[in-house]
Amino acid sequence: MKFHEIHSDKINLIRAYDEQSVTVHEKKITSSAILFPDNIIDNLHYKSIDDLFSSNLDEVFKYDPEIVLIGMHDNKHNLTQEQIALFNKRNVSVELMSLPAGCRTFNILISEQRKAVLIILLSL
Repeated sequence: MKFHEIHSDKINLIRAYDEQSVTVHEKKITSSAILFPDNIIDNLHYKSIDDLFSSNLDEVFKYDPEIVLIGMHDNKHNLTQEQIALFNKRNVSVELMSLPAGCRTFNILISEQRKAVLIILLSL
């Protein structure tokens, strides 16, 4: 199998991440955000997975993703049954993982042209 590195200004490949930020292209994101392959919604006031409920996931569900990744530094939490049901009723897979794993997985999925979304939960 041949691998090709993707260089594109049209898809939101994550270039770097650390404890306080995620860098997409040249944009440094320092607050919670939602990354789509071609769009970023940033400056969100999400502090934890408890802030994820139906009304503030409208943009995510409008995109009709295959998978939603939730990346956070403190991934010792779990989604509630109600949150899981939100994704299940739309046939959307959801994965809660560390921020580094979420960033790497998002890059792989969008490089494969999959309809993936990454919700970044940075501590405020």
